[in-house]
Amino acid sequence: QQWLEAFVMNFEKIIALPSLEPRRPEESVSEIPVLPREVLQVLSQRLGQCVAQLPREEGGGGSLGQALLLLKFFIIICRNLENIQEDKTPGFILEVLKLLRVCASQLKRIQEDERSRAQLESTMLHALHLCECLFDPYQTWRRQLSGEVISAKEKSKYKFAPAPLPPEFGAFFQESFQAGEQLPERLQLRLVHLFGAILSGSKPNALRAVTPPAVEVLLELLRRGGGETPPVPGLLELVLRSVVAVVHVLHGSSPGVGPMPLRVLLDGYFRVLNSDLPVTSLAPEAAGGLIALRVLMLDAIPAMLNCEDRPVLQAVFLSNNCFEHIIRLLQNSKVLGSSSDAIAVHAVGVLTAIMSNSPSAKEVFKERIGYAHLYEVLRSQGQPTQRLLQELLNMAVEGDHSSFPVRPIRNEQPLLILLSWLPALTCRELQIFLSNRLRRLCEASLPSRLTCVKAGMVGCLLSALATEPALPVSCSENLLELLQALGSHPHTAAVIRALSGMARVEGPPRALQSFDLTPGMAGIMVPTIQKWPGGAFAFHAWLCLSEEELEPPVRP
Repeated sequence: QQWLEAFVMNFEKIIALPSLEPRRPEESVSEIPVLPREVLQVLSQRLGQCVAQLPREEGGGGSLGQALLLLKFFIIICRNLENIQEDKTPGFILEVLKLLRVCASQLKRIQEDERSRAQLESTMLHALHLCECLFDPYQTWRRQLSGEVISAKEKSKYKFAPAPLPPEFGAFFQESFQAGEQLPERLQLRLVHLFGAILSGSKPNALRAVTPPAVEVLLELLRRGGGETPPVPGLLELVLRSVVAVVHVLHGSSPGVGPMPLRVLLDGYFRVLNSDLPVTSLAPEAAGGLIALRVLMLDAIPAMLNCEDRPVLQAVFLSNNCFEHIIRLLQNSKVLGSSSDAIAVHAVGVLTAIMSNSPSAKEVFKERIGYAHLYEVLRSQGQPTQRLLQELLNMAVEGDHSSFPVRPIRNEQPLLILLSWLPALTCRELQIFLSNRLRRLCEASLPSRLTCVKAGMVGCLLSALATEPALPVSCSENLLELLQALGSHPHTAAVIRALSGMARVEGPPRALQSFDLTPGMAGIMVPTIQKWPGGAFAFHAWLCLSEEELEPPVRP
């Protein structure tokens, strides 16, 4: 006992319980010994004895103090990853989970004794921290939360595997969030943090942890987050990071092997996002909380899509009617003071993420929703803010529209919306700002000018210039310069076909086509040639090659 107390006292400073920041891996590891399996078995048995004694001591006593001492000891020795091996830790983990369930049960019963509650909470915090050390020994979750990008190649170099997750964890996770019996909020925060660490620690553990009841717990936490009582700071963000990790786990699992279909999770997520409770029926404080929750949930969707095999995940989102959910959210949102544009701005960003680099997703949006309907919904929100106009410009280039060099236009439809909206803007400064940005984007490169001409922007420009009352002088000048740039560009499909016909040699007519292969997934499919028309075959084409700047990788 004396050796145990002295050991813990000597190394206790490296536990750093309050912090969720990643620790430096070299901290005192060389001084922590590799313990024989027999020693861990004896200490696990002692922890089991403490757990058995706790119900008879009613929230305190020597057994709880001894259990806390053992937890600290286990946390310290786990800093040396050689102590976290499958042949050493199974009994050890089970005793820790039993301790968590006993302490949680006593916390629910003891309401008055603050000293006993504080001791129980401290024990549970140490137990949760110990579980994190076991299931995510390389701190993958903490490092990702701090902004670090950890590649699959780096994970493959890890020498030590996380401890296997026992089935008992799932029951404890569900019990801890039952309505009316949930744990104190700071324990809820650390338990969600542990869940995320399990998802990031290893794929086998992640597949064991992701169950329909566990997913329902996360969605229920999001539902509560939109209520009148604000959650503990950071809880909703952690829940959403966990939901994003669950999406990646389910998306990365083999078909039919995953614990649940991804579409079930997405369906529940969009139902929480689009809850029927109208914002205008809430008190101002609660309405602000609901708007903040919806903004956080919208921002999580691009993070979900930021993964390997993105086109397949985009198709899953499309099959879950994601566009309809986002448009409905926009329709149900009401203007509330300074946050009036928050949902609209972030919703447009989500639409951009879902359609990004996917011609098929853009076609689905045109067929199911239509840009004219999007324009009507946005106009119903009132006068747009500069942030909303900028987000529509970002949608056109599928990135930051203000970057240099200017990005090529990937989706011309938002630009046509903005041109139609321009005369209706009541703010003169916004009209000048928007006309300047439109001119900058549309005249920047040959492909962008071609895209605008093919989309019929010349007619939209003439309509905007002909509106009454007249646009501000600076605004009109920007539009006229853009009109000049587009009007001097003859490379429409009809002109290219005519030029091709002029270049054709005498002989029988041949099929002449013009193709735009700008999108990354674009291509030409031709039927198999059954019989050559002669002794040889020649294919002639005019190519227009444009060099584009490589886009920086997006941080997940």
